[in-house]
Amino acid sequence: MIPFCISIGFSAESQKYLKEFNNNFLINVDSNSCFYHTTLAQGLTESFKNLVDYFKNSKNILNYSKTIENIRNWDLFMKEPSFITEDLYNNEINAVIMKYSNSEILGRYSFLILEEMKKANFIYTYKNFPFLDFKDNLNDNYKYALNYYYKVKAFNFCAHTTLGFNKVQKNLNLMSNNLNNIQIKKIHHEGIYISELNKYCMTPYKTRDLIIKLR
Repeated sequence: MIPFCISIGFSAESQKYLKEFNNNFLINVDSNSCFYHTTLAQGLTESFKNLVDYFKNSKNILNYSKTIENIRNWDLFMKEPSFITEDLYNNEINAVIMKYSNSEILGRYSFLILEEMKKANFIYTYKNFPFLDFKDNLNDNYKYALNYYYKVKAFNFCAHTTLGFNKVQKNLNLMSNNLNNIQIKKIHHEGIYISELNKYCMTPYKTRDLIIKLR
């Protein structure tokens, strides 16, 4: 049982630019050997290898030309940061996230991706609980990944990039001026990737596979 993420990864130049803002975080992307991204879908799967093979070598929603065109146009012309906020991740840390406006198209693709994976039996859902021995030992990243399907179905999708993590009691205002200096025109996505999730729901480079190149 492996938690995974399908995401739009930022270009190398954008990764470097965003790292300039991570010094204030208790947990940051760089120190965990992960990459900045905007999430499209998350879930739990039995075989990460089979899932990678499906998205790289089979006809699916992500390799339709219209999907690629729409996501590319969102990245180039539509994405705008609405605000930077902290969301509770667990009892100890908050995720500092940059939320995007004008991003409902990503929510639509998130729904289509997850529905496609569910029909192909690639992801676990609540119906698997009676048959799997994980009810008492789900880590936070497993819970988040399992719940993602239902989050999207409930129209609770919010396009965002996680910038780092802080202790729950830390005040975001201490760094807000610095974070608000992020210039959206300097960050662009270069491809759609699939990767495993670490314990903070971050996406490590070492498990990353490119599905579709955007530019």
